[in-house]
Amino acid sequence: LSNSSNLEFKYLGEPQETRMIITTGVTLQPVLESLDFIKAEKPLIVHFPKVNLSMGNDLLKFIINKKSILIVEEHQSYGGLLTQFLHFCFNHSLPTSNISSLSLGNKFVRNYGSQIDHFVNFGITPERIAEKVMA
Repeated sequence: LSNSSNLEFKYLGEPQETRMIITTGVTLQPVLESLDFIKAEKPLIVHFPKVNLSMGNDLLKFIINKKSILIVEEHQSYGGLLTQFLHFCFNHSLPTSNISSLSLGNKFVRNYGSQIDHFVNFGITPERIAEKVMA
């Protein structure tokens, strides 16, 4: 992974790719594994090591002209990386119709099990990530 110039995030791939996956924390691993299921154009992967982030011009140049942007996070849909990213887009007058997400949803997790069990339960799997970013 390469560092952005302001060191706020790391990325893998070329900024001009038309598809993009944004991830944070431990969801980077299933995102990297999803590349094995993508036969066509590989997406740009942008990884924020923490959810509380300051998105600036570095990120802006990465998200311009993307056909699809997928946010993958181990967090509820509200209040996490997705919410911050949508605010960033709104503040920069960017479209949001091309943004989708995979997360832990917005309900209390009632299942027991490992972190992997929770990921599978919520569809945060390499196969689902590949399917969703290529849709």
